[in-house]
Amino acid sequence: MNLSYRIAFQYIFSNYKNNFTKTASLLSIVGLSFGVSSLLITFFILNGFENVISEKITNFDGHIQIKHFFNKPFNNGQIIADSLDIMFKDRILIDSFKSEPAIIRSKNINDGIIIVGLDRKNSFPFNDFLTKGKSDLINKNIIISHSLAKALEVTVGSNVVIMNTSSIQFKKNKIEKFFVTGIFNSGLSEYDESIVFININQLLRFVNETNTIDGLNLRIKNSKDIDEITQYLDSNLLYPLNYITWKDKNSSLYKWIKIQKLPILLIFGIIAFVSLVNIISGTSMTIIDKAGQIGLLLSMGMRKNSIKKIFIYHGLIIGTIGTLMGVLLAVIFGTLQNKFKFLSISESVYFMDYLPIYIDIKYIFFISVASILFSTISILWPLKEISKINPSEGIKY
Repeated sequence: MNLSYRIAFQYIFSNYKNNFTKTASLLSIVGLSFGVSSLLITFFILNGFENVISEKITNFDGHIQIKHFFNKPFNNGQIIADSLDIMFKDRILIDSFKSEPAIIRSKNINDGIIIVGLDRKNSFPFNDFLTKGKSDLINKNIIISHSLAKALEVTVGSNVVIMNTSSIQFKKNKIEKFFVTGIFNSGLSEYDESIVFININQLLRFVNETNTIDGLNLRIKNSKDIDEITQYLDSNLLYPLNYITWKDKNSSLYKWIKIQKLPILLIFGIIAFVSLVNIISGTSMTIIDKAGQIGLLLSMGMRKNSIKKIFIYHGLIIGTIGTLMGVLLAVIFGTLQNKFKFLSISESVYFMDYLPIYIDIKYIFFISVASILFSTISILWPLKEISKINPSEGIKY
């Protein structure tokens, strides 16, 4: 084993009592581990929050929506869907939808709603949000939100009456009874407060229309394909139809998320920086504490560069152990939070009732490399003190 490395290792793991260097080193390791873990957990939470929001939105609206430029119904949706299905087979799920304002009634309670008719050829991810019942949109089944079910005093198995408000005069099929088959809670007030879901064919009959839809929802299996699909739509989608991505549709929300990230990362970045300052101060005190040993080594003919390597290895060991401990703490915390959800937040403010965690290997690698690198580099500044130590003076200690 390299002599410089052996000495650096002994500084940290020696069994001598009253060892100041060992204590300072261990404190530096603990400080760095908390700095790394706090920074990683911050990234995990911010990315988890954005991922959960994106997942909820895309589950309802898809990654891309194709609609009429003036929000009018159109009847060539099947042709567009077929062409996309041929072009991007097995990479995209396409479903048509239609919406209509209405009034829902149960007992003597009325409420204004938006009926969304869905043509779910593909499995609809309502199961992620269902709190009761099932997501069968067949016949006259209806799925409503938890808040709406509470307001109407209904549950799974109850009947509700839907009244179409698009015409002043009530025509045939303007008032119909539906069976509550499922209750969902997404945490997104836009959906939970006023939207109900039925089969699109039932909605078309309800409003006396045939083969017209309001748009197509495109759910992309791999987000890497989104750019390719939008480029295809740019070239092939003809006016008056246009498309909008889920991020463009909710741009204000994503801007808010971006604004929130900067101060949070800045605060926890400062915490991580303080841990590096702690390493610098700890190394400086270690050099002072070991001045006698350094002087002795110099008098025995050891080069100053070799002595400097001792403290570079010292910083490398502290950086590696502290970083690994920080990563381990962050991963354990994230895994436990995802499994048990012991930290809760206000759903009305953050669109979810628990603190979401997304453990990203990319961030773990980047922060780990940066932490070890900066921990080692931070040692270089206090190493200047070694050149000031005189061998004859050092031996006196």
